[in-house]
Amino acid sequence: MSSLNIINRSVASFRGGGLPFYTNNAYIFSADNNGFNSNVGLWQVPTNKIPTFQVWVDGIYDTVSTFDFLETKGNNEFIGTFTPPIGAVQGYPVETNGNNEIVYQTSDSGTLITPIPQGRYVINLILSNTLGTQFLELWSEEFMALDC
Repeated sequence: MSSLNIINRSVASFRGGGLPFYTNNAYIFSADNNGFNSNVGLWQVPTNKIPTFQVWVDGIYDTVSTFDFLETKGNNEFIGTFTPPIGAVQGYPVETNGNNEIVYQTSDSGTLITPIPQGRYVINLILSNTLGTQFLELWSEEFMALDC
């Protein structure tokens, strides 16, 4: 996975942090690095928690359209979907150097009422404008949900 393509890495040109997100799903799988079933470097998350992340986007994307955990076999093969409560992702408007932006983030303080099954997942987050005419699709890096 190329850190150059992470949209929420914590450096001067990008803001945010937590679970890495990309605008292209070509970067999200560990299979591209070390082969499927390699746990090296994968985030590990309890099955009753949502991975924490913070993503800054253009202010026009003010609506969360989709927030899904996609269970994966690696290499763009998805075998199931889990949809956490959409309120688990909070958006906050901010202004930076005269630009309107929205910060979407999750918190580790909440607990899922229905835990997700153990497995490997990616998050598919689709944001839209209020009219639903413009969309931004984001993909998290692959992570493991474990019963810890």
